[in-house]
Amino acid sequence: MNMFTFSTVFCCILFCGFLGMIYFSQKKLLNRKNTIYKNMLILDFIILSSSMISLLSANYISISSNLSFIYDIFTRVYSTTELLWCLLLSIYTIIIISEGNSLIENLVNDKNTIKLTKIIILILSIVSFVLPAQYTYNTDNILIYSGIRLNYITYLLFGIFSATTILVIFNFKHVKKIKILPFLVFDVLLISLFLISRYDPSTNVFPLVITLISYLLYHTMENPDYNLISELGKAKELAEASNKAKSEFLSNISHEVRTPLNAIVGLSEMITESDDYESMHSDSKDIYIASQNLLGIVNGILDVNRLETQQMSVINNNYNPVEKFNKIADTAKLRIGSKPIQLVTNYTSDIPVELNGDIDKIQKIIANILNNAIKYTNSGFVYFNVSCKKKNEKCELIISIRDTGRGIKETEKSKLFTKFYRLEEDKGTTIEGVGLGLAITKLLVNLLGGSITFDSIYGQGSTFTIELEQTIVTDFSTQNKEELTII
Repeated sequence: MNMFTFSTVFCCILFCGFLGMIYFSQKKLLNRKNTIYKNMLILDFIILSSSMISLLSANYISISSNLSFIYDIFTRVYSTTELLWCLLLSIYTIIIISEGNSLIENLVNDKNTIKLTKIIILILSIVSFVLPAQYTYNTDNILIYSGIRLNYITYLLFGIFSATTILVIFNFKHVKKIKILPFLVFDVLLISLFLISRYDPSTNVFPLVITLISYLLYHTMENPDYNLISELGKAKELAEASNKAKSEFLSNISHEVRTPLNAIVGLSEMITESDDYESMHSDSKDIYIASQNLLGIVNGILDVNRLETQQMSVINNNYNPVEKFNKIADTAKLRIGSKPIQLVTNYTSDIPVELNGDIDKIQKIIANILNNAIKYTNSGFVYFNVSCKKKNEKCELIISIRDTGRGIKETEKSKLFTKFYRLEEDKGTTIEGVGLGLAITKLLVNLLGGSITFDSIYGQGSTFTIELEQTIVTDFSTQNKEELTII
């Protein structure tokens, strides 16, 4: 028996035991990182225990013995949990990196990605456990295993940690050093370990490495005090962002409310002092328009409050979709004014004659997107397209609104549906609104069980796509069949 390896594993078991007792006895934040680290600590005990049993059985059981299956089973458990532990460490590293990269963060948080990752881990673990291995004695009469399984695990983990190291290096600037530097050390250490294992399979320092990494992780990422400070920092940032949003909202709302109010007060005063009925009639129209603008602002604020407090319910009615869409388009055309913009509408012929749904909320959704497209487009076109996908008695409306406006910067895309946020605030002093339209739209779409996505190229325009499921009352094709039958 290699007494150095045996003593190392035994000390690692004791050390991990104390570390586990300390960690599990403390209150912790519930998040994905903590869950992964908890599973890594559990795997620590399995790896170390199976390594200890393998060492003992290798010393007292010969390859030709009937009890050799004990060594084989625990060697398989050891190699499989070794692979699992390293995969979890890689995932943990990617989650840390994603905190400074929105693209990786969206990918990491995607449900399909999480599901696919679990499937891949399961497949890799099963393959690791069932692959055959060769057991031989080396020159020091120490039993070691080699063959396909060893090659599979060595090359797989070498590839995983090499890819993780590259990701860490490329995202070094986006993440705090206290989070990144430990993983660079871990990756280099593990890559070195696998190279050593490849050169001399009898040298097994992996238990020492995982113990060291678990210890360092506890005193950096997983320390409760560190996590508490980190969460307090995030809370502070959120509070500051909230205060900034409130200040910007008050600034915007004061201007947006004062403008129609001043118009109403001023024009009302002019009417009371004028005897010219023609000018009074013109001023009355302006008062009506200003009143409608003011009412729209107030209704927007109330709608957001009702939607967020779940006080708004879905009210379904039968409606003619094309007729309603035309009315929305006609109203939107009035907002174009003198702008050199053409509003193009297109409805596919397979849209049913009559649908059942909450048309009032659908009208608000479409109107908000159309008005936004017109607001941020100074010339060119606004395309309003509606199509549908039918499935039994359901019709999924696909509403697409594309414009040739200013587009959206990459840095602003994540804030698009935020309340009281306006695109390019520093350049938008002439753009009306308080930044509630898209926030209300998103909340309404969620309320109706639909989805809204967008694609935009800055300086070229944007495309918003809304998908809403409606119930078919009267299908166009069915109506035609009835007419043909009557004829």
